[in-house]
Amino acid sequence: MCIILITSILSACSRTQNEEQIMKHVREGLPIQESWDVTYLYSDSGKITARLEAPYLIEVKNTEHPEQTELEMNRGVKLTIMNKVSGAEDSKLTAKYAKINQQTGIAEARDSVVVVNNEGAKLETEQLFWNRDQDQIKTDKFVKITTRDEILFGEGMIANSGFNTYKIFKIRGTLSIKE
Repeated sequence: MCIILITSILSACSRTQNEEQIMKHVREGLPIQESWDVTYLYSDSGKITARLEAPYLIEVKNTEHPEQTELEMNRGVKLTIMNKVSGAEDSKLTAKYAKINQQTGIAEARDSVVVVNNEGAKLETEQLFWNRDQDQIKTDKFVKITTRDEILFGEGMIANSGFNTYKIFKIRGTLSIKE
């Protein structure tokens, strides 16, 4: 009888430890917070520099750097970049998915990424990185840039966040637009 009681107690303890390990793994995979219909404002020296809008957002730990957190938007995102001097809207980015590292300020947008600047130039690509601190966007993927005068195709691009100046690395073609 005593052996059965000790065996029961030991097995109960090991189950509790196993359950704790399982719960730890479950907790590590869960978001830190989740939000709906979100608007984030980024500022520098009291001026709003960007506005992020998303229908759904979760905050998770960075898998490679657990001390860092990321905001993940998997139901669409709209990011508006403001001119740092005038405060006017410089460009708007939309995508079906995006994530932003809260500590580094580096964001990735992917899946139907479109950027339109205040002059009407339009960038289309499948993946784009935004570096908030360096004030630039870049990609090494296929790009299509449409301006009033032409359509440019290429592989890879770097631009300022306002998408007012840009450089295409491997131009694949140019089409002139005639009115």
